Amino acid sequence: MMVWVIVGASLAVAALAAIGFFAFGVFRAAKDLSRELGRASRVVSQAAEPIKAGLAQAQLGNGSRPDR
Repeated sequence: MMVWVIVGASLAVAALAAIGFFAFGVFRAAKDLSRELGRASRVVSQAAEPIKAGLAQAQLGNGSRPDR
């Protein structure tokens, strides 16, 4: 009977260790993805600035109202 308690406890500890190991890998991947998405959003924002300026200049140039 005591052997089964030790085997069960060992399996439980091994399962928790495996879950922790894989969860840490997923956490690191999610952190890296979050950093990359932040970097990509900054690049898109910088690329959109000239487009916004060009559109604003085009709207002022043709006499259209910006509320349309």
